[in-house]
Amino acid sequence: MEVYVRGARSSTRDWLAAQRVPSNELPKLDDEQKAEARRGNIREEAFARTVYAQQLTGQATLHRLLAFGRWLEAEIEGISPGSKIDSVELTTWDGMLHIQGKNGYDAFSFDLNEDLVERFLTTGAADLESAILRVAEIFVPRDRVAKAS
Repeated sequence: MEVYVRGARSSTRDWLAAQRVPSNELPKLDDEQKAEARRGNIREEAFARTVYAQQLTGQATLHRLLAFGRWLEAEIEGISPGSKIDSVELTTWDGMLHIQGKNGYDAFSFDLNEDLVERFLTTGAADLESAILRVAEIFVPRDRVAKAS
């Protein structure tokens, strides 16, 4: 299963952690990032701290999405045996997760609201689980059973 995060953001916790990192441990900015810092009238070190915070949040987000994807794949397997999730992609600017997978030769894809998934991951609430699985049931093809005549 592939997991992607398109876009960047940082959490308060990661931003605070980035403020404590020694400047020699910050990522080196490329020319484009340096130009962006100049355009925003931001010191390069401050910009590097922002980039570092975004990297920390991005890694944590990837781990959470992978865990969610594995859970969702197991649940989808119960809905439609043989189904597999190929990718989970979060697009940060629209707050949507795009799920793609296959059941045999039938491909499926659907979107989930990031806030819904995040609330489920932090609360484990049954109503949120039901909402996620209801969306999956709509889009994941069921196994076709051959009928004997």
